[in-house]
Amino acid sequence: KLLVHGTPSPEMVKTIKASDDMTYPENVKISVCKRVITVEGPRGTLVKCFKYAALEFALDTEARKLTATKYFAKTLEAAAINSTLSHVRNMVIGVTKGFRYKLRFAYAHFPVNCTVTDAGVIEVRNYIGEKRVRKIKCLEGVAAERTDPA
Repeated sequence: KLLVHGTPSPEMVKTIKASDDMTYPENVKISVCKRVITVEGPRGTLVKCFKYAALEFALDTEARKLTATKYFAKTLEAAAINSTLSHVRNMVIGVTKGFRYKLRFAYAHFPVNCTVTDAGVIEVRNYIGEKRVRKIKCLEGVAAERTDPA
């Protein structure tokens, strides 16, 4: 890189302290231990490990606030703060409201056929023209149902 008049390029500039925080509702309990965050709520408990992100987490239980801090961060490293807090926000939504996922089967050439058995097993036939039947067992708490194919 070419430096003009001794000014560093933007890639070389580091922020001394970058931090962001989030608040969480009353019916949620968050605990932090060595960058492993545990979120407990009315719908269950979620645990996620953030050891890959070199962040410092501070928990203020009275203000119900979680703060993530990164020292001497470059631009992309500072962006990890918002990504990590977004993960925690999604965990809070998961233990309070929950999520609903809808899966759609689409095909371009080989018509895929799926059936759902009473035992909670999804059978996929003719996947990429295969002759064998693929069987997928649903996890606990998962309700699978087939809607009208129209």
